[in-house]
Amino acid sequence: KAFMIDMERSELYDRINRRVDIMISQGLEEEARKLYRNEKAKGTTCFQAIGYKEFCNYFEGQEDITETINKIKLGSRHYAKRQLTWFRQMGDDIVHIPSGDAGLAAKCILERCKLSRIDY
Repeated sequence: KAFMIDMERSELYDRINRRVDIMISQGLEEEARKLYRNEKAKGTTCFQAIGYKEFCNYFEGQEDITETINKIKLGSRHYAKRQLTWFRQMGDDIVHIPSGDAGLAAKCILERCKLSRIDY
């Protein structure tokens, strides 16, 4: 069984957009620039990750930073949509957890796993 947090798509997309903004403010551009300057990294899988590959056109002067950030957000939202599709295909093997209430989510997980509490 797998667990999936249920969330309205609009809330999910808003959270993704805010997370990208935070990543930008914490130095994603500089991190991507370091990878971009490293010739060995350009051909690797890591440079194909969402958040790095979108910077290529920006570094080459073909896009501005706003377009780049919007592409990162869009790519992240598309990835989340693919994940949701994958989870839906699991059918009864997925346990849906309500979002927004950590206590209720924990209770749901414990009940599903037939546990009374979690020991650390």
